[in-house]
Amino acid sequence: MSATEREIRHAARRRCRARFPLSGRECHVCGADAAERHHLDGDPRHNADANVRLLCRACHGVVHSGERWHADRAPARWHTHQG
Repeated sequence: MSATEREIRHAARRRCRARFPLSGRECHVCGADAAERHHLDGDPRHNADANVRLLCRACHGVVHSGERWHADRAPARWHTHQG
């Protein structure tokens, strides 16, 4: 990755942190305290409301591990917030 690409990604992350603060927010999946932001399409530059989910570390880990959600984690909530 070039220096310019790193700068673009870093700026995108700053914009995402500003647009989607974590303080006082809940995980979109389980309702625990949100600790991380997840981009559904994997592109940290795409900060549309419909593309970003606030997650706790445990749920974010599940997303990136490829594991399936448990039924009690209410997977239907995943796509309910459209910006």
